[in-house]
Formats: sequence, structure tokens, C-alpha cells
Amino acid sequence: MSAMGDPEASEPLDPSEPAAEPARMSRRQTLTLISMASVNFSSMLCYSILGPFFPNEAVKKGASQTVVGLIFGCYAICNLIGSLVLGRYVSTAGAVPVPVR
Repeated sequence: MSAMGDPEASEPLDPSEPAAEPARMSRRQTLTLISMASVNFSSMLCYSILGPFFPNEAVKKGASQTVVGLIFGCYAICNLIGSLVLGRYVSTAGAVPVPVR
């Protein structure tokens, strides 16, 4: 048997054979995907609500525009670094199945 992704060991596809249909997601997988997408959307929505209001409130409290920019920038940098570290950890340790009922 050949390993997936090995271009030398792959067999050429016969054009006369119909292409195999991609596997469909189960109902549980679809619901998990929808719930993960809605959590991600809600998280980004909460962060984007800060954009119009936070700078004015911070300036009223004495913060400069530079500090406001640094606050938003620090969030983005921490999000990037955290995603890289946790992404590496998940691929190393493996994803933990979450019970969905």
C-alpha cells in the first residue's frame, strides 16, 4: 500500500471510472461545526464591538491614541502567539473529544 501524499507511489486515475463522491458529514459533525462557527463568530463580534466605543472612553480617562492602538495591537499579537502555541500543542497531543449531546 502506498502512503497518502506520496506522488511516486500514487496510481493514475482512470478517466473512464466515475469519480468517488466525497464523504458527507454526519449530523453530529454538522452540528459540531455549526456550534464551533457560532462560538467563533460570537467571539469576534464581542471584540469588534469594542472598536467604536473603547477609544473614546479610553481618551476620556486620559489614555493617548498611541496607548489605545497598543492595547488593540497587544490583543492581536497575544491572539497570534497563543494560536501558534496551542495549535502546536493540539497537533502534538491530539484533539480531545468533547461530548456533544
